[in-house]
Amino acid sequence: MCRIALLLFSVLVCAPVLAADNNGDVQNRIFSYFLNRANEGDMSSQFIIGSRYENGTGVERNLEKAYQWYAKAAAQGHPLAQQKMEDRSASDAKVEKTKEEDTQQHAKETRAKEQTAQAAKVREQTLREQATKTARELALREQAAKAAREQAAAREQTAKAAPAVKANPEPMAMAKAATHEPPDIINAMDIVLKGSWKRNQAPAEYLPSAKTSCLQAGDGEVVCFSQELQRTVGNSSLVYTAKTILNNFAKNGEFTINYVYNVVDINTAKNPAPNQDKDTVDIAVKLGWQEPGRNLDCKAINDKTITCTKDKKYSLQFVR
Repeated sequence: MCRIALLLFSVLVCAPVLAADNNGDVQNRIFSYFLNRANEGDMSSQFIIGSRYENGTGVERNLEKAYQWYAKAAAQGHPLAQQKMEDRSASDAKVEKTKEEDTQQHAKETRAKEQTAQAAKVREQTLREQATKTARELALREQAAKAAREQAAAREQTAKAAPAVKANPEPMAMAKAATHEPPDIINAMDIVLKGSWKRNQAPAEYLPSAKTSCLQAGDGEVVCFSQELQRTVGNSSLVYTAKTILNNFAKNGEFTINYVYNVVDINTAKNPAPNQDKDTVDIAVKLGWQEPGRNLDCKAINDKTITCTKDKKYSLQFVR
């Protein structure tokens, strides 16, 4: 009942104020009247002063002072002042929440931009490195192909220039004996570079062949690059190239092969091979270079046969 009486009192007090002439002097006098009463502790006057400060009636608008007077009135139990303070608290909380959400969103967008920029930087660096590596690989590939052509031309020229006379094996044997060359010395590098190597009736991937070009990169090293090859692994058809390094050539014909695949395309196989021995599959179904590669321990048996062992248990044979 007391709260209702206070509400009616506030309305009745404000009514003549709102109906009063809007003359500045009148409004100033009204404001001064209620300000005196508010300073004396009258809670209705305190609410009215707060309202005038909020609306700028009879005084310059000042929200900070308005809510100071509303707070005083609310402290004494004025219902409308209390509602004003509750509304302001809710509004402040909403504003604060909005600011916090905006801050979080801004931070999220900033992190996303930084991550995107970092990813772009890494991608650009990767592409630059790949381009450099590809250019270097292409240059070596071209050198290998050129060396293979020159060697083929030299062999052809030698064959044309050689006299059609049956060789006498006895002088050759005497010459070999004169040099005291041990009979078990095999120049595996020369044998390798003769080319035209095959495995299972197909051009070899790791040795000079119809699909692989090689060149001597140093006194004891040969580098080979294959053309694009195709292989089925499980349900996938892979298009790839192979880079091979042959080194560690020994006088007994032994040498090592290190090969690495570069998968350039993956498609669904028309004729899947799901029953492959997983231990013998040395290429993965994923794009890019599959470093560090695999090793073969090989030996040139003669100028037409090379045998290799993979993982010390799988045997491979190459012929020409």
